[in-house]
Amino acid sequence: MNNSLDFSPSWASPPGDTIRSILFQRDVNIEEFSDLVGLDVDSCERMLSGYEKITKELARNIALVTEVSENFWLNREKKYRQQIEASRDERLQWLDKLPTQDMVKWNWIPKGLKVWDKFSACLDFFNVSSLDEWDEKFSSRLTNVAFRTSNSFDNVPASVITWLYQAEKIASKEVKSEWNKEKLIHSIELIRSLTTQEDPDIFIPQLRSILGDCGVSLVLLQTPQGTRASGATFFVEQKYPILVLSFRHKTDDHFWFSLFHEIGHLVLHGNKAIFIEGKEIATSKEECEANDFAQEVLIPNEYRKELQTLTHRDLRKIVKFAKKIGISKGIVVGQLQNSGNVPYGYLNKLKVKYDTSRVFLNL
Repeated sequence: MNNSLDFSPSWASPPGDTIRSILFQRDVNIEEFSDLVGLDVDSCERMLSGYEKITKELARNIALVTEVSENFWLNREKKYRQQIEASRDERLQWLDKLPTQDMVKWNWIPKGLKVWDKFSACLDFFNVSSLDEWDEKFSSRLTNVAFRTSNSFDNVPASVITWLYQAEKIASKEVKSEWNKEKLIHSIELIRSLTTQEDPDIFIPQLRSILGDCGVSLVLLQTPQGTRASGATFFVEQKYPILVLSFRHKTDDHFWFSLFHEIGHLVLHGNKAIFIEGKEIATSKEECEANDFAQEVLIPNEYRKELQTLTHRDLRKIVKFAKKIGISKGIVVGQLQNSGNVPYGYLNKLKVKYDTSRVFLNL
């Protein structure tokens, strides 16, 4: 691909299409026409296909053969080039919105491509053949993502869509059980018990198995530039739920809260929306409900009063409290920090910090 004509939208028809119609009507073949306008056959074919411009002199010769004015062909050529340039700008603008640097780094698209090859590779990534098809396929997702993300925090809808679609591609390779909300509800306590396991190599396969039995695909996927989310939940074809976690904050309190927040969406809300979780994501009724759900699962209401008596001076009591209710110490600290009982700089040594490079390497 070496010029601006490597992508020609259907509405950008070159003048040669009109010339071919006239020649067909008059039963004039390409060899005859080439000779009449003073071009060799190869150059004539390139001009008819739009790869060579119609100059003033050539327009004059074409006018003599077709009996259509020189100005018509010059204007037709000018409009075609304007359309091509507009489509070129549109492609570059679209490409600029995608997190192509991370897509290359993580092998979502090939390395070492020139700009137009990279454009084609991105179309292939989304399994579409044109920007029109991309708009048709992803416009509803774009609207949902734009609605649910905050404009105050560098969330780029096209980047979020890229992240979600890569998660969908990963999930599509898994064997799915039928989605069963009631089974997921009954599995929550079993999932909660995994919070005390510190090694992701152990608890991730168990978590994936439990969710898979409920028909939920768990995808662990780092977020590209332009996406600031800890997790997301959405349905494919309104019947295949996908739960995505990014390990963005790298500690156990954030990971498990994000997980149960997303499970809350699956349990409480419909299958038509895209729910994205993170501190920078706009709040809504559904987000607040999912937060409440996660808090109740992690620290049930019956233990809330006792929790609120704990401060940064109560390290041993915090450890004892976590053991009593059967969750990790880090989650208790995170909840206390969130409520203001413990300053954010205190007791972080009780949290488990995950080596995300190892986590994603082992997936």
